[in-house]
Amino acid sequence: MRRLMMLTIAISLLPMVAEGGTKVTIQDGTEIRLRLREEVSSATAEVDDKMYFDAAEDLVINGVTVIAAGAHAWGTVTEVSKKGMAGKGGKINFMIEYVEAVDGQRVRLKKSKEREGEDKMGKSIGLAAVVSPLFLLKKGKDVKLKAGTEYTIYVDGDRRLDLAPTVSSR
Repeated sequence: MRRLMMLTIAISLLPMVAEGGTKVTIQDGTEIRLRLREEVSSATAEVDDKMYFDAAEDLVINGVTVIAAGAHAWGTVTEVSKKGMAGKGGKINFMIEYVEAVDGQRVRLKKSKEREGEDKMGKSIGLAAVVSPLFLLKKGKDVKLKAGTEYTIYVDGDRRLDLAPTVSSR
């Protein structure tokens, strides 16, 4: 019975054929859309905090998917300013560094992205001239980067991928 089972498995594998590997180059400046996984706020973020993203869609080059939708990407908070008095808004500056290709390689990315909270200083100072010096007590807003926010980032330098052979059923 055991020999029969082994023979059945061996026969079922015969139609499986290994296809040669594919070499693909992701060109410098290729656009990649990433989606932020978790909310980040200037109230709680610290410099050097990691930020996590997922590829929003497949990146396909010459009919080959090189970065799959959902692929992990990483970034780092590079500057944080908390909201302040006199209407000063919070600020987060961050850099998205890498995205993972289908073969597991990290593909380096470029373009730092900066968002600033609403700055109410101008409104406060204008209001203070008419009302009173209490304008200094008006606080700005923290900036919040919402989960699911999409960012367009670019590949930094050409990246050659040598994708492993795939096995397909014929």
